[in-house]
Amino acid sequence: MRSILIIFPGAICTLFPIIFYLTKHNNKVLVLLTSYFSFLTIFHFIKIKFPFSFKIPNSDIFCQICDAFKPQRSHHCKVCNKCTPFFDHHCHFMNQCIGTNLHHLIFFMFSADIMCILGIISTLLNLINFEWVVFIMLMPVLCFVILSLSAFLVYQVYTSSDGKNEVERLTNMKFNISIKRNFWFLTRGLLPLNTNSWQDASQIQD
Repeated sequence: MRSILIIFPGAICTLFPIIFYLTKHNNKVLVLLTSYFSFLTIFHFIKIKFPFSFKIPNSDIFCQICDAFKPQRSHHCKVCNKCTPFFDHHCHFMNQCIGTNLHHLIFFMFSADIMCILGIISTLLNLINFEWVVFIMLMPVLCFVILSLSAFLVYQVYTSSDGKNEVERLTNMKFNISIKRNFWFLTRGLLPLNTNSWQDASQIQD
């Protein structure tokens, strides 16, 4: 089951660039847009699956389960059985912990949505050529993916607006420094260590 969860997202990523070519449309703008967002989708997928690892900063926080010290704002994932910095949730679709790679997940969902929208546009343009088979096959799938990803994307952006991860939100810890600055740091992969100090996560990576 775990192997299927690992392979399935990769198969979905491969599907996005194929969507355009199945529709057999020669619009150069669509070609460029599809190629660009295809690259973004695959890039952010890889960054989600292979996030950078952390050195332990000066911290006296000890995880009893891992039997080791852990970075600030880290939490133990029961599925992966390890501590993840800025742990938000375990994504079963990606089979990966979401923490400091949260911004890559958001960009992945956004670019995947755009890919599907481009697929719909290209499919509709091909109705002129009576490509009804392509329309019937692709439209339900594309609409389902767009609705699903858009719903989760809106939810994830909304819950990220207060600068907290899911665990901290439940415990009402305060890391909010305004919606604008929260998003500014989030989109750059910055790790807020406490309410008074924001540290670039890349400074403590291996």
